[in-house]
Amino acid sequence: MTKIGTSLFEEGFEEGEKELTIKILNRRFGRRLTEEL
Repeated sequence: MTKIGTSLFEEGFEEGEKELTIKILNRRFGRRLTEEL
């Protein structure tokens, strides 16, 4: 894979981790979790 391809893959992976973390926190804290957190 080229450097550009690797970079795009890593960026997508990081974004997916962020989304998963937000989903888990929403399940745990519900409405108490605000966008600022």
